[in-house]
Amino acid sequence: MGGKSTVEKLEHLRNIRFAVRKRFTAAKKARMSDVERICGASIGRIDSQRLISFVGFFNEFEDVYGKDCVYIHLFDEKDADREWMANRAIRCGALAVISNYQIKDLPCVIVDDVWRVLRDISRYYLEDYTGGRTVVAGSIGKTTTKEMVECVLSRAFKTYCTPNNGNVLSYLAFEIQHMPLKVEQFVQEVDESYPHNASDCSFVLRPDITIITTIDNSHVGALGGEKAVENAITSVTDYMPESSTVIISADDPKSVQVAFRQKVIS
Repeated sequence: MGGKSTVEKLEHLRNIRFAVRKRFTAAKKARMSDVERICGASIGRIDSQRLISFVGFFNEFEDVYGKDCVYIHLFDEKDADREWMANRAIRCGALAVISNYQIKDLPCVIVDDVWRVLRDISRYYLEDYTGGRTVVAGSIGKTTTKEMVECVLSRAFKTYCTPNNGNVLSYLAFEIQHMPLKVEQFVQEVDESYPHNASDCSFVLRPDITIITTIDNSHVGALGGEKAVENAITSVTDYMPESSTVIISADDPKSVQVAFRQKVIS
């Protein structure tokens, strides 16, 4: 890649990553009737038996919004400056926009809570997945820990983990719908700095194992206090079965003091 500008190099890497991503095929395809059921609203102009290639929000590759996809607009009417994303999705071939308000003359399906729809769509795609599910949460060290876990598990299982630090619900929805077939272990890191994000990801994944790296004052300003940070991080266990396992650091005093419902290893 010598001689290329920084922009050209980044574009080259982007194209490589998307070329790899295109080889991945969702293990489960949604029908429009499934999308309508989850939305609680009809998308009348589209055949209810039509297969949908992607349902969600993703801002990195406009190629995602090709034909047979439905775009979820995760912004309120006050964020009108973000409406170009919905316009781009339709321009690239999206069948409809799921939104909590009508965006100009775009084909919109109006719902009360777009985040609830994204969460439930993601859960739908994982209904038939029977492999292991490991989540990594905590104030610091999530990405490094996730990659170490993936390295260990991949020696014995077909393992998939979300790339880089994609740790919010919108990225999780994308990865679930584009991960390779026959995955035996799925590893996901989860961020606590957005309201309800960790709990929503827990609802989708129902983890077998959650690793909490540490609980400290990161994001204390955004969340409003130390206890709010602790609650946000530990909410990743909200939908874990009681028979599952939480792994914490014995050297982290805040983690040790939490009364988890699940088995704890430290």
